[in-house]
Amino acid sequence: MGGAFIVLAAFAGSGLAQSARLSVGDVAPRVVLRQADGELVDSRSFAGKVYVVDFWSPFCAPCRGAVPWLNTAHRELEAQGGAVLGVMAGRAEASDVAAAVREWHMRFVVGAPFMSGQADRSDGYGVRRLPATFVVGSDGHVAAAFYRMPSESQLLAAVRSALAAGDDG
Repeated sequence: MGGAFIVLAAFAGSGLAQSARLSVGDVAPRVVLRQADGELVDSRSFAGKVYVVDFWSPFCAPCRGAVPWLNTAHRELEAQGGAVLGVMAGRAEASDVAAAVREWHMRFVVGAPFMSGQADRSDGYGVRRLPATFVVGSDGHVAAAFYRMPSESQLLAAVRSALAAGDDG
């Protein structure tokens, strides 16, 4: 059975989460995002699939450099039913989301975290500096955590390893 690949990328807006760092084997926190058209996307809808959570900011040069890799991953894995989702953290308007997609040439879905009361649905990753990238396995646990930007080959190797582990399970 082929796994699917989802990338959740996040812009740091009003501040980064202060929770404990995630480690390999930890349960990945839920992420809910609102796309520019108002549609909500919930990471729980990808249960049983592999996805990546990639936190970044429009002010982070290394983060911007990773966008082509995310686009490559999307193209490579789209045939397997995968997708790339970009989560713009902080207080972002629909126009901010649309501008980022256009300016950064993102070829994947981008949205802002959906706020429910005071709970930001992307705040449980413990990110204090950017970039930070997490590969989440089909079991919903962190399969790889990068607290510095991984190379394209490191990211794709981690994703492929998680996909293979899901095929074996």
